[in-house]
Amino acid sequence: MWPETAYSQKTKQQLEREKKENLKKIAEANKILDETKHKKTATIGKLSVIKQKMVTTTKIIKNVSEEISLLDDEIIETNSIIDALEEDIAKMKAEYASMAYSAQKTGNSIDKLSFLFSAESFNQLMMR
Repeated sequence: MWPETAYSQKTKQQLEREKKENLKKIAEANKILDETKHKKTATIGKLSVIKQKMVTTTKIIKNVSEEISLLDDEIIETNSIIDALEEDIAKMKAEYASMAYSAQKTGNSIDKLSFLFSAESFNQLMMR
């Protein structure tokens, strides 16, 4: 049994040595991580700010697009109103021309009658 014990002790020694080496490596890695942690934190902070700026810029672009769409709708509605008002103006001009013509025709008759009835006497009426 003696050789087996020596063999197993040697293996234990190797394991202990490897364990110490691995612990050293872990300690070195932790040291490097601590050194780069500040750089990483700063980089992650910058990345977060850039990401937030992108999100905000995207929202602004979306809002501007929606505003443009609303303005396009308002322009279309305003043009429709202008067209309707121009049609109303054309109709009113035609009605006014018709009324002016009718007024002139009837106005001459009324003027003649007014002239006749404005006479101060029957004789003056007959003379007119």
